[in-house]
Amino acid sequence: MNLKNINELDFNSQITYVSSGLRANSQIIYNYMSRVGVVMALLIRKHNKNYGVCITASHNTCQDNGAKLIDYTGEILHDKWNQYVNKVLNAKTILDLQYIISWIIDQENINLLVPINSCLIIGKDTRSSGKDYIDNIRHGTKLLNVNIDYVGITTTPEMHNIVYYSNQNINYQFDRNRHIDCLINNFNIITKGKYEERNILIDCANGVSFYPINILKSKLINFNIEIINADLDDEQKLNNNCGSDYIQKELKLPENSKPYNHCVSFDGDADRIIYFCSDEFFVIDGDRMSCLIAKFFSNLLNKLKIKLTIGIVQTAYANGASTDYMKNKLNLPVYIANTGIKYLFDAAKQYDIGIYFESNGHGSVYFSDKFYELINDNKYVNNEHIRILKTIAVLFNQLVGDAVSNFLAIEAILIHDKISINDWKNMYSELYVCQSKVHINDRTIFKMSSNEIIVLKPHGLQNKLYDLISLYSHGTRAFVRLSNTENILRIYCESNELDNVVKLNNEIRLIINKYLK
Repeated sequence: MNLKNINELDFNSQITYVSSGLRANSQIIYNYMSRVGVVMALLIRKHNKNYGVCITASHNTCQDNGAKLIDYTGEILHDKWNQYVNKVLNAKTILDLQYIISWIIDQENINLLVPINSCLIIGKDTRSSGKDYIDNIRHGTKLLNVNIDYVGITTTPEMHNIVYYSNQNINYQFDRNRHIDCLINNFNIITKGKYEERNILIDCANGVSFYPINILKSKLINFNIEIINADLDDEQKLNNNCGSDYIQKELKLPENSKPYNHCVSFDGDADRIIYFCSDEFFVIDGDRMSCLIAKFFSNLLNKLKIKLTIGIVQTAYANGASTDYMKNKLNLPVYIANTGIKYLFDAAKQYDIGIYFESNGHGSVYFSDKFYELINDNKYVNNEHIRILKTIAVLFNQLVGDAVSNFLAIEAILIHDKISINDWKNMYSELYVCQSKVHINDRTIFKMSSNEIIVLKPHGLQNKLYDLISLYSHGTRAFVRLSNTENILRIYCESNELDNVVKLNNEIRLIINKYLK
């Protein structure tokens, strides 16, 4: 195999591919794209299925870029192949790379001589640096005689849909207008068009979400949508002081905001959504979305009196007040998964209706085979509640978190259940949270538990944290987590008293710094 077109790399530091993708400075990422092409070509050679690459750095600013790799099922790439990706990305020499590729071919029993009729589908967000990545990916796929199909500028969820449907129908062609029409038709079935005018401010983060949102604006009845941050000509504005991540993390209004009670924000590749109020600033994050959606499904199932399991999946970063609301007010099980959307998605599969959202607004609702069998049973053909279940299920993307479809699903639920934005805000009172991070030089001295929030090494550190937390009021919670991708420890503190979380956070930092010395 001739690897002359594969970039030699400067290995002062390693790069890590995780389920949320590969992200870094755009020039650094460029050098890895031919290697991404090689790994994806190996997958295509193994399964003779279409796979996908979405070139995006999600909620990062335009100086960065990256890639999200998509399985032929339309889901996030599976864990075993994530490990292969990292081996290929971090091969120090071309000779090492040759060895690793040969090893993967042998491990996966890949026959390079068998003819294939599948390809690597590539889409990108609005970053100009992504154009150069396509040819570099092609350098990698050519080594294994695999073609690419560039489908243009897409959101990340659109790319997941494209890969899935291309493997179901060889003649499939993505049509954004047709896709939006399908979502709106189901939205209208739930709402019956019987609602007052809705005045909504939508922040598009100066990114690709503008394309589907602009279509929705022209087609949704009784929706007065004002779009802000939709400048796609100046990429310096992408995710810059705007977008869902900025609002949720910085707790600030996006640039160009106007006073509305009903506001929505997307991130740069449209897989995250945050609601907020700009007249009296308030953030409605993924935790509150889970509560709203859980209440909706719980009420429907109680009316139907059918045996379907329903559960919510959160991470340790979810506000404890939301967890308490779902456990004690809705009487629903809540499962705490590891950080990372793939872990939440996998955990959601234990339920017939699995609601999974990270606090940052990334998530969806999973429906089991049993759920689909029940709603399609002929004995329920005239049942109004089943009809609602059937149509709302279309609005929740079954492959990946999808901000655009989540927007329509949430609006449908608000209208159907006659819940105002203020009602939603008042579901529960959030606990105070303080987060910080400590930079570390040697991450190997730390070992975490499987759930990532208990420190196993250095010995004694976790017990000191337990002793410290026990000095605070009941309901105070804190943990330390080692980042999967950076040399930092993240500290999370939560309490019903603001002074407590700030003080506890500072004391935990002091304890960690003593161990680092």
